[in-house]
Amino acid sequence: MRKDSIAMSDYDKKVHRFGRISTIVLILALVAVPLAMNLIWGIALDVGATVKGFVGIFSMMFIIGIVEFFSYAPILGAGGTYLAFTTGNILNMKLPAAVSSVGMSGFKNESKEAEIISMIAVAVSSLVTMLILFAGMLFISAILPVLESPVIAPAFANFMP
Repeated sequence: MRKDSIAMSDYDKKVHRFGRISTIVLILALVAVPLAMNLIWGIALDVGATVKGFVGIFSMMFIIGIVEFFSYAPILGAGGTYLAFTTGNILNMKLPAAVSSVGMSGFKNESKEAEIISMIAVAVSSLVTMLILFAGMLFISAILPVLESPVIAPAFANFMP
């Protein structure tokens, strides 16, 4: 067994360990918000409405989630898959960034090098997305009068029916 394949197996173990831990932390953070609202402000959780909403979304997204995982994971690699599913917007942002980065690198798609480049591309795409969202939050007050103008109002009325 070559020395670099041993190092890569250690790398894989570290990626999966970190990915699993970060996924658990993410799930705990999602649960912590309603729990904190209940404990701090006494806002009760409507269990019936929550279950009804969960069942509706789960029934639609369950199969899609499985198919997405099996179709994206070979392209993104392990680290890129953990990052992409944590940060979201895979099809529009993360997958194109990973595919184009691996294509420009010249490495074979199935290689460990391509997997690392894919993970870096997904991470950079996530950081750029966060920076754009942060800039949007900072400057929304400057463009809000334009967005609320009567000329643009019909576009936003049809944006989310």
